[in-house]
Parts: sequence; structure tokens; C-alpha cells
Amino acid sequence: MKKLLILFCVILVAISVNARNVNSNLRLKLHAQNSSGIVSAYVENSNIFVKYANKSKKQLTFANADSSPMILKRENAVLFIRDAAGDYNYPKIKKIMKVNCSSLIEKTVTDKKPFKDAVSDTYHILNIQNPTLSADEQHIYFATECYMTGNELVKVDLTTGKWSKIFPANDFELIKRGQFKGLFLIGRSEIKGAGSRSVYYYLVNEKNETLKEFDSEDNYRAFKMNVIKN
Repeated sequence: MKKLLILFCVILVAISVNARNVNSNLRLKLHAQNSSGIVSAYVENSNIFVKYANKSKKQLTFANADSSPMILKRENAVLFIRDAAGDYNYPKIKKIMKVNCSSLIEKTVTDKKPFKDAVSDTYHILNIQNPTLSADEQHIYFATECYMTGNELVKVDLTTGKWSKIFPANDFELIKRGQFKGLFLIGRSEIKGAGSRSVYYYLVNEKNETLKEFDSEDNYRAFKMNVIKN
């Protein structure tokens, strides 16, 4: 009886040690993945994936409706756009969401505009043009429907979901490096003088102060390519 008791205790100790080793290996594996850092986020079959520096990859979303992933390094999360079901009038709408890379928990940042646009007369987000993450990862900029004559450049706070209108813009690019960092290259529909409505191109700041004008789309795009390249 004494020998059986000793044998039983030995087996329990062995099982306990093995369980601790398994848990330890799992923690080490997760730590190695997290510490290696995310090097890219990408779309595959309309789902969001991330790739780590150790060449491993991980699927984050499973809705088959996602695009435009942007890495939020400070949150260990990925920001993305989801095509969602709307209502009878607008069956397909847009949502801005983020997903945690560890827990895979998703959160909706915003799924409605705080204003009705003049084109569709709806609060639904129907278009998100050129979604761009701010340098501090606190906001997302994009152009969306607003006026009969064009879009509005807006920014949305990624913590509160609050929208801010910036200025009208049909086309925009946020410059992220170099001497023009933080400024915007934009195309905007306007009427000048006695002429007809046309799209004009500018370099502006967030206060919509014009810092540079371009006399043609070709010169605008040439300057844009030169700024991005440098």
C-alpha cells in the first residue's frame, strides 16, 4: 500500500511538471510572437491578416468583408474598413473598425456620419476615399460624400469616434515626411471668377490655408510624386 501511494505521488508530480512546461512553452511562444513585432497587415479573401518579424502570420477577422488595414502599434491592433449591411435604401454601407491582435476582439469606431450628405440624404457612410492614419495614430482622415459638388475631408478620433470636418476636397494626400510633413495636397471643385466649375489643386494645412497653388493637374501630380519620392 505504501509503495502504491509513493507511485501515485510520483505520477502526480510528473503530470504537474509536464503541465507547467506546456504552459511555459505556450507563454514563450506567445511572447516570441508579440515581441517580434508586426511588420505588415494585409487582406486575404476579404479578411485581415498580420505578419510578424519571425515570419509567422495570424488571421484577425473572419467576416469576409474587410479592407484597408492600418497598424496601430501603440494598441497592438489593426484599424480597417468593413463593408456592412445597411437598410432597404442603402443595403451596403461602411464601418470603421479595429481589432486587437492578441484577443481578436473587434470594436466599431464609427458607422454613421454626424450629418446627412446632400447627395444621398443619409447618415450612413457610403464611401471612404483614401483612408489615412494620422502620424500619432489618434485619428483617421478620409474624404466622404457631403455636397452636391464634391466630398468633404474629415477626421475621426479613434478613441471617441468623434467626427471633425476639415474642408471640401475631391482628392487628397496627407504628406507624412519631409519639409511638407503634416500638410495636404488636395483637389477641390470650385468656381473661380466668371468661369465654370472646375477642379483646382492646392497645398494646404489643416486650417485650409493655401500654401501653394498648381495651374494644372499635371503639375499637381508631378509635385505630389516628387514629395512622396523624397
